[in-house]
Amino acid sequence: MVDMYEQEKRALEAKSKKQRRKQKKWISKAKEKVDAIQNKLSEANTRASSAGSTSSDQEEMIVALREEGEKLARKQIEMEQSAREARGDMRDLKKALEKERRKMPHLETDLKDAKAELSAATQIGGLADELDSDLLVARQEREKTRPLYWGLRLN
Repeated sequence: MVDMYEQEKRALEAKSKKQRRKQKKWISKAKEKVDAIQNKLSEANTRASSAGSTSSDQEEMIVALREEGEKLARKQIEMEQSAREARGDMRDLKKALEKERRKMPHLETDLKDAKAELSAATQIGGLADELDSDLLVARQEREKTRPLYWGLRLN
């Protein structure tokens, strides 16, 4: 009986040793997994901290881009307003041009009439010059003949 207990004891001890070896393997594998996970976690933390600075850089860049976008939008609004004003001015100028064009035939007629009047006045002026010169000649002749006339009258 003692032998039986001894055999059973040895069998249980062997089983216990086998179980311990399995547990040690399982624990070492678990430690390796924990180490690997901790390494990954530390790498992730490192990336996150560097990405954190990168994300702050990205946020600064985003803010700068937004500000630039707002400036561009304001400039675009100003340019659109200027374009609208220019179109309005252009419409006004076109209307004024059309109005002036409508006046052109009347003005051309007035110009022709004025040229005709000027031509007639020039002709009349030429006649007036002739009359002036005739009058001057007549006065000069009268002045020449006046002393004779006065002299005849006095006698």
